[in-house]
Amino acid sequence: MSLKYKILYINASTGKFRVEDFENDVLGPLDAGIKLHLDIYESYKYDVYNSHNVLLVGKGAFAGSMFYGSHRLIAVFRSPLTRGLHISAVGGAAYSFMRTGIDAICIEGKSELPSLIFIKGDQNGKIDVNIVTLEEKRLWDIYTGYKNFKGTEALAHYIIDNYWDFIGENRARMILVGPAAAKTSLAGLYVPSIDYNQRRILVEDWAARGGGGSVLFRAHGIIGIIGGGQYQPRFPLKDISKFIVADSIIAEVLDSSYIESLRLSTDKYHYAHEYRAGGTFGSNYPHYQDKVPLFNWKMIYLSKEERKKLFNILMEYFHKPFKKEAIDTGNWFTCGEPCPVKCKKVRQGKHVDYEPYHGAGPMIGVFDIYEADRVIKEIDSAGLDAIETGNILGWIFELLEKDLLKPEEVGIDAKPYFDPQNYDVKYSKHNAQLAVKLINEIIQGDNNILRLIMNNGLRAAAKKLDEMFKDRIEQQNIRFEDVAVYVPYGENGHITPNYYWTPGMIAPLYVLGRYWTYYANVFSDPELFASVALDRAVKEYAMDNAGWCRFHRRLAEGILLKLYREVYGLNIDPFEHAKKYYKLLVEYQRKANALPTFWDSKRLLELMKSAACEFESEEWCKQFTSDLEKSAKEWWTRFTKKVEELLGI
Repeated sequence: MSLKYKILYINASTGKFRVEDFENDVLGPLDAGIKLHLDIYESYKYDVYNSHNVLLVGKGAFAGSMFYGSHRLIAVFRSPLTRGLHISAVGGAAYSFMRTGIDAICIEGKSELPSLIFIKGDQNGKIDVNIVTLEEKRLWDIYTGYKNFKGTEALAHYIIDNYWDFIGENRARMILVGPAAAKTSLAGLYVPSIDYNQRRILVEDWAARGGGGSVLFRAHGIIGIIGGGQYQPRFPLKDISKFIVADSIIAEVLDSSYIESLRLSTDKYHYAHEYRAGGTFGSNYPHYQDKVPLFNWKMIYLSKEERKKLFNILMEYFHKPFKKEAIDTGNWFTCGEPCPVKCKKVRQGKHVDYEPYHGAGPMIGVFDIYEADRVIKEIDSAGLDAIETGNILGWIFELLEKDLLKPEEVGIDAKPYFDPQNYDVKYSKHNAQLAVKLINEIIQGDNNILRLIMNNGLRAAAKKLDEMFKDRIEQQNIRFEDVAVYVPYGENGHITPNYYWTPGMIAPLYVLGRYWTYYANVFSDPELFASVALDRAVKEYAMDNAGWCRFHRRLAEGILLKLYREVYGLNIDPFEHAKKYYKLLVEYQRKANALPTFWDSKRLLELMKSAACEFESEEWCKQFTSDLEKSAKEWWTRFTKKVEELLGI
């Protein structure tokens, strides 16, 4: 048998749509997205904001089943940051989108006016598409303030108020962009879950990394996709929409019941008893302790005692209020699908995850969670990727601290408090105020330097700033990129890393900025690290391709092969399949001039050295201490060579 992958193509310029099946060797949205970009649209030949840069949003083969976590929605597009293909994901959204009766949406063409796309499917799989346009002035009036909301929230509430009949009847979910999609290259996709009984947003959620929101708006003129319907997925061989069938399949693989296996493998995200907390925010801080990145990654220059002092402040003013207001109250939700793992912890009306709050908090010298609330609210309203934004704000703050930039040059009136060795939690308010001013200037202002950074990306902007301020570089003896942390791709591409102190987040892999790598706090010889990191990348590919939540990965990875065989009759190893398509992804990155390049920031080299020394790799610590650049180049080259060897390229 083959798995028919049904794609709805919508031309944003003409309003026409068509449905076609992918049958040849396609298991899920990643496979389809790579084939579309590589073979059909050849998007690598065009500018990233050309309409050939189609955005595909799709579900996996098991959406509609009783398997918890199988309803992740995956976006595939060419990133305006890396300049290569990127993948972003949001949990639970396929639980609504599966009701359209299609597996994926592919947006092509470009609308002249900002547009909303409404998609619904009936019980028989008949699909209806309706495109509604807004005048630009009307859109910006909504973004500026609709009722008591602005930005993404304002647009979401405008749609709920004006199109509730469609949303409520079809149990539809929204994929929206904020004003940052028009102003920057790092806008995300806002995908909130909805309480259909109370007609309100339940939990904010995002597919944020890589600039997918910028692509949707600037390449296609689309500000929202709203999809749902009455269709219920059907499975050809075994009806896994019935719990008894799903449980029987797992029982043949696992020693314990499905629910018991699930509980054991997802404690961190629901409730970790050892930390008396849960979710990524609740678990990561007590787990990583003094090894979390701080102050634009300047923690690498601090002693362990200095880091512990900052960690204690963080736990008192950042983590403790979270536990009281989100954990102790039981204010926990799912991503929008029925699931016993309530990973979404909410306080003060905000969904609190580790990385968005860390970017709006300790990375920019904000250790008071109530001040971080203000920053994350501005980031979310703008529709920005919080991880990328946190890295950029931290970089700007350090540039200001080092006098490479002056406050008035970026639209603010003061320097931040950014010395971790002389930090007091009272500085949180000041730093948060500056961050909010910067975000508002990005969205509402016309500052040349901020526009350069937010449109061209941190790496390309840093090199341009080197040219603009040569005298300051000579005086300070440091370049703009030397205090930036990012993974470089091709000539100008980059993405900033997730907030983990590990070589895996900056190693030369072909898709980063998410968890397609090995990110434990360890350091090893590059060949071993490459083997483990590539193996993790391939498994993460297979999980995303199946539309499966990575919080369930420990359980799901063990049953994927069996599921494809018993549900679809496919005698295929999903991980070998993923490796084959990962190689195709590498081919695309090569054609797009978006292959990993050697680290061109001194901070990156020092980050590698710090990891080697901190994580007790004695020989590499000596090598980096003796000759920083030579050792980094050796590690990078050997890592790359091993990955290429393992992939056979």
